[in-house]
Amino acid sequence: MKFLLALLLIIPIIAASDEHKSESHEDTKGEKEQKKAQVLRETVKGNTEFAINFFKHVTSSQSKDSHAENVVISPLSISSAFSMLSLGARTETHQEIWEGLRLNNTHCKEKDFHRAYSSLLQALNEPKSSLQVNIGNAVFVQDTLALRKSFEDDIQHHYHAEIKKTNFINSQEAKKEINEYVKNKTEGKIEELFEELSAQSKMVTVNYVLFRGEWQIPFHPSGTRTGKFFLDSNTTVDVQMMNHLGLYNSYHDTQLPCTVVELPYKDNASMIIAVAEPGKIHEAVHKAVLNVDEVGTVASAATGMEMIPIALFPSVMVNNPFVLVIYDKNTNTILFIGSIRDPTKS
Repeated sequence: MKFLLALLLIIPIIAASDEHKSESHEDTKGEKEQKKAQVLRETVKGNTEFAINFFKHVTSSQSKDSHAENVVISPLSISSAFSMLSLGARTETHQEIWEGLRLNNTHCKEKDFHRAYSSLLQALNEPKSSLQVNIGNAVFVQDTLALRKSFEDDIQHHYHAEIKKTNFINSQEAKKEINEYVKNKTEGKIEELFEELSAQSKMVTVNYVLFRGEWQIPFHPSGTRTGKFFLDSNTTVDVQMMNHLGLYNSYHDTQLPCTVVELPYKDNASMIIAVAEPGKIHEAVHKAVLNVDEVGTVASAATGMEMIPIALFPSVMVNNPFVLVIYDKNTNTILFIGSIRDPTKS
């Protein structure tokens, strides 16, 4: 997992450098905006720390299993759902959520954090010509249960949440309703969020993230051909491999060792891939889907960058298990993170 940290720690550097640049433009008139920006940076920092720790947790049991499943998660989806729930939590539960999201070390007030999260979601959802990020929340509540008015107002205002009344006593119908909702919001990418739902349920919180990106430099379909992917030192599978000749930001660490390469999307998002030697890459209920093809990426989920270029135009071959991160460069937010052990598996 050491190389994972090397990959992810690149991302907060951007925020640190931007912060330094913005300080030179401070003026008394803009103090309020500076405070909002600082809280937003703290929020993004907490989300990044949560992403790293959660991903390490869900992949730690796979560290020595060469036949482990692929894991792709959206830490933003999970943190958004729990951040929203924290508005209704009290005492120990509230503290546990706050600590779990790595927000207990921030210096911002809770009300400022929720305002910042609202700004973050708004920025991510902003329409772009070649990049689609749709993030939303919904709370399904037992139809005989009345939510506290302040909680309803807060989750609708800060998290733009839909509140839907349902009858959990008829658990099969409730499950069908929630699964259909998620399926529609993710354009069919998540077909069954819940396999079972308890008739004792009183409330279900749902968050969805849909990402659809176009490569800045598309991979031409004619360059796709069959190649060998090494599951471990002795086992290979045949997969369709895309090829492209171009200039990409890349980094190689001889001590770890791993190679990191950035594949940019249009409208300022990127996929970062870290390829390690076979056996170096370490099941989650949280579900995500990631499909990569020659045109771009479609991902969905429910629940400056400085790289040292490798000299002399090397060939970066992604034919071993690898870690990937999809993140929005405008907000430095990790949208998806995953480890791909066998690309022939879903």
